[in-house]
Amino acid sequence: MVTTNDGQDERAEEVTLELPLEAGATTVAVAGDFNDWSVESHRMRQREDGSFAITLTLEPGRAYQYRYWVDDERWENDWSADAYEPNEYGGDNSLLDLRPGSPRLQAKTPVVSEPPAAGAEPAPKPAKAKRSPAKQPAAEPSADAQPARPGKPAKAAKPAKASKQPAGAAATPAATAASDPD
Repeated sequence: MVTTNDGQDERAEEVTLELPLEAGATTVAVAGDFNDWSVESHRMRQREDGSFAITLTLEPGRAYQYRYWVDDERWENDWSADAYEPNEYGGDNSLLDLRPGSPRLQAKTPVVSEPPAAGAEPAPKPAKAKRSPAKQPAAEPSADAQPARPGKPAKAAKPAKASKQPAGAAATPAATAASDPD
């Protein structure tokens, strides 16, 4: 996960990188073009919940490529990176976009509106969306029901076919296979 906060310097951005507990890591470092891909200089600290985090101060106006170096043996991408860029090793690098107009920086820009004029009517509040009633859970499919394909409903299981053998006659595998068109 990547979180961007205003840095102390107007030209700098504080960015917090996080690797969740689900990564199964015991040690993590972040390496990227901001630290010449060093796996030693930016070790992440482990939080009480088992995730890892580090806050970096980066210059805005460019995009940064990076990856996590996990347990000194494997690379891991940031699961919530702004984008991914192919690297020279056949994999992808995580991308942190701090360029002007990037969604990350636009999300931080506060929306400024003019205050209403003195004596003006207050703006109407937006209508609340109506909530639909809770849906009932679907019934459990039978063992031979087929799963739904995108855009098509699931097929129900076919009822068992009645035997075409006379009562008391033993069905042979060949007779059963010949009588079953499926």
